[in-house]
Amino acid sequence: MRIAVFLQEDYDFTFRMVDELADRLAPDHELAGIATFPDKLTKYRGADIYRKYLEIFGPGVFAKLGWNSMRRRLALLIDRLAGRRAYWTFDGLYARRGVPRFHFRNPNDPEVIDWVKGRSVDVILIFIGYILKTPILQAPKICVLNKHAACLPADKGVFPVFWALLEDEPIGVTIHKVNEGIDEGEIILQKTYDRVAGWSVSDYYRHIYSEVPDLMVESLRLLASNARRPVSNPPPPSYHGLPTRQDYLAFRKRGFRFV
Repeated sequence: MRIAVFLQEDYDFTFRMVDELADRLAPDHELAGIATFPDKLTKYRGADIYRKYLEIFGPGVFAKLGWNSMRRRLALLIDRLAGRRAYWTFDGLYARRGVPRFHFRNPNDPEVIDWVKGRSVDVILIFIGYILKTPILQAPKICVLNKHAACLPADKGVFPVFWALLEDEPIGVTIHKVNEGIDEGEIILQKTYDRVAGWSVSDYYRHIYSEVPDLMVESLRLLASNARRPVSNPPPPSYHGLPTRQDYLAFRKRGFRFV
């Protein structure tokens, strides 16, 4: 299959995931290109995202998130200087692998639809915070696949691991087809995780992202064979938006950590 990836670039979670995903796709699929988009969290963009994080989680969590991001970039740079890796930036990753990368403002723009059709893309894999509309959903020959860090249909929306911990719901990841609803498309496969004492929301996300390359490749195999991995005893449907400051304080009172 010809695969396109829609991505919001970050060095904390997606850099190593995309690097590994390119390796895992290579034997049986062709990576037709990577389209990158500005950061978006619900209605917030750019600096407004950071202000919202600061409002909800406070300066301590905000500082830890920034430090973790810088620390991971520094580790990549050290590996590059020591000769343990050939690149340490997204630009270097794309150039080294010969993957064409394009930057767009919004995945629903006509130029993105033309880009997908012009590259004869079979499947789009998305790692973005945008709601896709019908024209872009119909642009690939087969479908759009999303990774959602929850046991759908529970915990649709944002920060699903946060809400799963707070509301004592199962923690997991679902690969599903994307439709115009929010996290409502047909489930291809799903995996649940045991809770780990002391793990933060960020720890769970980091573990989930480390498994995404294999999960996406398995999902493509299931698509090609018109198979699905059934979900047994699915949890009740639920949807959550951004937590409030009060939600976060209740989360901390339960002994959980965001980072």
